[in-house]
Amino acid sequence: MLNNIKSIDKNNFFKSIKEFPIQIEEIFEIKNIIKNKNNDIVDYDNILFCGMGGSAIGGDLLKSMLQHKLNIPIIINRDYELPNWLTASTLVILSSYSGNTEEIVSCYNQCMNKEIDPLIISSNGELLENAKKRGNQYALIPSGLMPRAALGYAIAILFKVFNELAMIKSSELDKLKDSIVPLKLDSENYSNIDPLTNKAISLAKDIFDTFNIIYTSNNMEVVGMRFRAQLAENAKILASHFLIPEQNHNEIEAFGNIYIKKINVFWIHDSSNNKKISERMRITSSIIDDKVKNHNIEFNGSTFIERELRIIYFLDWVSFYCSILNNTDPYPVNNISKLKSLL
Repeated sequence: MLNNIKSIDKNNFFKSIKEFPIQIEEIFEIKNIIKNKNNDIVDYDNILFCGMGGSAIGGDLLKSMLQHKLNIPIIINRDYELPNWLTASTLVILSSYSGNTEEIVSCYNQCMNKEIDPLIISSNGELLENAKKRGNQYALIPSGLMPRAALGYAIAILFKVFNELAMIKSSELDKLKDSIVPLKLDSENYSNIDPLTNKAISLAKDIFDTFNIIYTSNNMEVVGMRFRAQLAENAKILASHFLIPEQNHNEIEAFGNIYIKKINVFWIHDSSNNKKISERMRITSSIIDDKVKNHNIEFNGSTFIERELRIIYFLDWVSFYCSILNNTDPYPVNNISKLKSLL
């Protein structure tokens, strides 16, 4: 099956994944990322990031990487409605790769009604057209990809946006830039179609026809969220993700009666995890070891940003190879398209 990738991957999704580190690199070559920039200094009280699907995950990733660097909260909004607590001191970021996501267009219209000037991240569509016409701040994300395949662009743009708004120091940008070299090495390793040396292929062979559960700490939840979504969109298989320690207070009991024959459990580790979280993961995995197959995932790196990106990138490749092993084209999302046509 792996010798037949091109006939299955008809839209060359392989290339989109392989170029993830190049996407980050490309954004760093752009001098000023914010267009129609408001030069007034605003003392923001909070940040509201509105997005759906692949357009939202960049916000989740940004939050996980910067929540301990910022003095104000970042809230991710996946909905048609804006929260009531929104004020003129809220930085509202509206992210829609196509520019036509109806939930985010709805949020944009509410911003206009409330006389709040949002910052838009898009490649095209209604949102970008309105931003240019009404003078809203915007950042242009390169077009031509599926939203989930543009994560490198999305996270780099957000880092540059926050730096240009003087919300993070250039040292944080440097950490992201420093991750490009190890990510390029990973890109070469995981794009090499050799089942004996490619760890992404090896893991995909273990899980492509199973139900997969991903457990993470709170600060690494975006990894579980991303992997679950990638397995769904790329490989068209169901998975779930949940947090430790909350799992220890309820879901651990569900392993008493298991009606699914093949279950893999992923434990996403990181050196930044609280020691009690790491201990809970170790003990919990030992308790359920006779019921499921456990996989421990952890990456080295000098910064949290590098380690988190490398884990996400590795699992993106795993989801791709799962799609090939399932003889499933990873590019189309037919059920999503059908749903949108019926709305």
